[in-house]
Amino acid sequence: MIADGLYICNLSAGEAHVFNATADPRTDRFSARQVRRADKVERLRQIMCASDSDMKLVARGAVMPDANVTPEYLRLTKSMYGPSLAGLKGRTTPPKSQPVRAEVHPVPSGILANNRRVMVAIDLMFINKIPFLVSYGKILKYGSVHRLLNAKVASLEGHVKEVYQIYQRCGFRVTHLLADNQFNCLHPCTSGLGVTLVIVPRDGHVHEIERFIRLIKERARGIYNTTPFKDKPVPALMVDGLARTAVFWIIAVPRPDSACGLDPPIL
Repeated sequence: MIADGLYICNLSAGEAHVFNATADPRTDRFSARQVRRADKVERLRQIMCASDSDMKLVARGAVMPDANVTPEYLRLTKSMYGPSLAGLKGRTTPPKSQPVRAEVHPVPSGILANNRRVMVAIDLMFINKIPFLVSYGKILKYGSVHRLLNAKVASLEGHVKEVYQIYQRCGFRVTHLLADNQFNCLHPCTSGLGVTLVIVPRDGHVHEIERFIRLIKERARGIYNTTPFKDKPVPALMVDGLARTAVFWIIAVPRPDSACGLDPPIL
């Protein structure tokens, strides 16, 4: 403060702070009482998401007489805040999206002629104690994952039939199903499908499906570590989507040693 009674900001002293107060251009033309009443009308308008015609009925007292809304304050509210934001967004529909082109390519005849009969390996995979049934075609190098709500025989049989139908829809025939001892209960189901269930010895494992499960878990861990959910419990539905996403991107890149060569996935 200088001798004349005026305040100045001396920047030569080092650090200084300046606080400016400006008036809101929307409300500087109105009195404090008008602003308070307009704020109440605006809050009511946003809560109701009401149209202009509805608000006019409220202002005339035809409906909701306890709202204390008058035509004058409704006019002031429109002058301060403009049209209802909730009403504008509610009446604004999203733009039309581009149609998706679905192109179905048949399985090349050469692949079907040489590899119509396929062998599929299955095994259980657990992620955060959530069970999944994983399948892997040895010749086509094609894998799938199915979440199990429980490990009962009926649930296993249902998902095995889904795996069988995946190959059948494309013209392949599953002749052998490779699994370990825990799938001994599937003999009646596979017999009905005309598939031979091959159970490995008690201490044995199907190496192809074991490697595929390790690859799924590696990819799932990698995807999980790119999300903001670290050190937090992940819902079961998200774990299911994580496993499916990992398998999707694994089979999206054709394996050069598969019967399909470098052609895109066919199932």
